[in-house]
Amino acid sequence: MKSDDDLATWEWNITDDAITWSEDTHRIFGLASADTPIGLEQYLALTHPDDRETIAGAVRHTLETGVSFAIDHRIVRPDGSVRFLQCRGALVTDAVGRPLIMRGTVLDITARPRGRETILLVDDQKDVRRVVRRVLETRGYHVLEAASGHDALRLTVNFPTPIHLLVTDVVMPGMSGREVSLVLAPAHPTMKTLYLSGYADESIVRHGLLEPGVAFLQKPFTTDALARKVREVLDAPPAP
Repeated sequence: MKSDDDLATWEWNITDDAITWSEDTHRIFGLASADTPIGLEQYLALTHPDDRETIAGAVRHTLETGVSFAIDHRIVRPDGSVRFLQCRGALVTDAVGRPLIMRGTVLDITARPRGRETILLVDDQKDVRRVVRRVLETRGYHVLEAASGHDALRLTVNFPTPIHLLVTDVVMPGMSGREVSLVLAPAHPTMKTLYLSGYADESIVRHGLLEPGVAFLQKPFTTDALARKVREVLDAPPAP
């Protein structure tokens, strides 16, 4: 018997804009084999509305650079059910580098253990917030999003349930990530903090922006690296 954790395959003929699927891919999407091939726009229509631009952007980037993509996203089946997928794609070009075919795999990860915690995301870069939020929400976390430290304070001043993790940029206008963490700590004493920055952690510590030993993830990072680090910080024992 096939399970939803089987790896399925797909192929997009770029010239003809025709995407063909394996039998397992049809099963994952809840569609009959007669429903393909389809075009890219039709594929995007099957995805969750909040994830469409992210997927389209990943495909554009691969077409422009030749760099393979790996992305988690949601689809909406014809029966209305939502599935969480892990999708990978790679480009095949002709002798002069023109895109011909994109091939990849799809894995249904809906049944995998998912987070239940509430995470406060603070970053002044909209694109970073969008990507991080998508990664966290597709793994089940409840995400609160703020564009600055002051926005985070306003958002959480009367928040009725615990905030389990603060994911914040280190350097931001107005308030630094460390300041946000310190100000929120009295109201959320069990909250943990994961800092993000484009600077290496040694540089951040050397300039006094963070203390040694704090949870840190350097930008840019992969979706898998972010998901692993978030789970690692949440599962770590409380600091003494």
